[in-house]
Amino acid sequence: MANLERQMLWPESKNQEPDILLSIGTAFDSSMPPPPEATNADQRGITLFAKRLLKFVNTVIEDSTNGQQAWKRFVRKLAIDEGDQDRQRKYVRLNPDLAETSTSLPKFDEVARMDQLSKHVSVSYLPSISAELQVVANTLVASLFYFEESLIEVDAMEHVTVEGRQRKVR
Repeated sequence: MANLERQMLWPESKNQEPDILLSIGTAFDSSMPPPPEATNADQRGITLFAKRLLKFVNTVIEDSTNGQQAWKRFVRKLAIDEGDQDRQRKYVRLNPDLAETSTSLPKFDEVARMDQLSKHVSVSYLPSISAELQVVANTLVASLFYFEESLIEVDAMEHVTVEGRQRKVR
């Protein structure tokens, strides 16, 4: 969705890679099985139409409730080569996986458990990705100045060095 919005807002650069496309999730559980795939039965007419419509509606609902699956589909469509780290770093998803923790994913109506989830993420997840968060923050700041970074380093004193080149304003 964000990629389409970006392309509509800046049509002159819609065929170019974004500086960064950041997706922030609300947690997921990778140990939960994915929803079953629909079978392709040999059907015609109104039955086929109804099944396709139902599959479309289910996909829309699944995408809106399972952002991790939607993100995986989006990244697959980008067809980024495994070795292409420049393109990979432009598409970032931060989303805590609760599979290996004692905290389970709350249901939508379990509002009382949201504080517990928030505390768990603050204590267990955020410290484990602090380096990744720093790179994301540095990339976001650097992109504000029409600057294409080629190297981001953080030294032992947490001083940040960013190298790159100035880009032309489009």
